[in-house]
Order: sequence, then C-alpha cells, then structure tokens
Amino acid sequence: MRTTKAEMSRLRAAVEERADGACEFCGDAFGWGMRLQPELHHRKLRSRGGRNTLENCVLVHMLCHLRAHQYPEWATEAGWMVASWDNPAEVEVRVIPRKRFTR
Repeated sequence: MRTTKAEMSRLRAAVEERADGACEFCGDAFGWGMRLQPELHHRKLRSRGGRNTLENCVLVHMLCHLRAHQYPEWATEAGWMVASWDNPAEVEVRVIPRKRFTR
C-alpha cells in the first residue's frame, strides 16, 4: 500500500516534532549547511519491507544518513538500521555523538 503525499507530510511533521530540532542519531542540532540539513531515514529499509511509520522513520543529518548507508553493519549494531525480521519499535536507537565517528 502506497503512502499518500498528505500521509507523508503528517508523518514528517510527527517525526520532526519527536526529533525536536536535533539529529536522532548524533544528537546535534540541525543547521543551515547542506550536510546539517535534516533527512528522513527508514531504519528498516523500504527494500527490506520497511514502512512509512513513526516507529520506522527518524530525522537525521545528511552526514549521519550517509554514514548509516555506508556502514550498514555498524548502523545495525547502533540501531540505526534494523534487519528485515526486526520490529523497529523494539530496537533501541543509540545516540552516538558525531565527533566519535567522524575522521
């Protein structure tokens, strides 16, 4: 079942409210620079059956988003991604400050 544009807008608003202006992965505030702009990330990837739900979606910096997809094994350990058989609502997301994973 496809998510309508209106449903996605409501979901995005709910995720933004939960995030309260900060990346849900690193905890830093969103900023004006392109790398600090918020992006919606599906913890259970859509290709793995992930849905557009509040439990599955998080608001993250572009850099954190790229990090999760570049290093899926690490991201899964941190709860930033979940396996196709996992329920995102039951897997904790660990907040890891960016300074600990940037070079």
